[in-house]
Amino acid sequence: NSTIYIETEVKNSDINSKNFSIYSVIRDMDGREIVRTEPTSPTNIMAKEIIKIKQQCNIKNPHLWSCDDPFLYCVETIIKENEIVKDSYFTTIGVREARFDKEKGFILNGKQVKLKGVNVHQDHAGVGSAIPNALQEYRIDRLKSFGCNAYRASHNPMTPSLLDICDRKGMLVIDE
Repeated sequence: NSTIYIETEVKNSDINSKNFSIYSVIRDMDGREIVRTEPTSPTNIMAKEIIKIKQQCNIKNPHLWSCDDPFLYCVETIIKENEIVKDSYFTTIGVREARFDKEKGFILNGKQVKLKGVNVHQDHAGVGSAIPNALQEYRIDRLKSFGCNAYRASHNPMTPSLLDICDRKGMLVIDE
């Protein structure tokens, strides 16, 4: 079993206080509902206030993410006011166990994995640092075809789209 911790930041942009409830639904890659959290009790949020709501649920026998099988789940977090959906947000997650062992090195889901990686500047000839997502995906596909399983971005933080591509393609990320 895998315990999923969900933390959501809720902001009331209105000039009046509101009462809301929140819950999350986790779906597999085919859109099937795997688990749903219980809706929170109605919570009051003052005008312009930001609060954090924590939820927790369990996935029984999760399909584990790995470099060879990058299985992802989707968490939809739903905010309701008076039983009317006011907002929802989608977050992609992978379930895995990762650890470092002083004798065996990197262990992913109980198996030793040799990191075969590259250190890449997030720029490309002809486009500079404004790399289109398709080009980023092409680059990750090429690296995977060469046998790479790890990617480190030099000097600058990776863009969220590049991190998403790595998740979908089974590329480990060395993020500093």
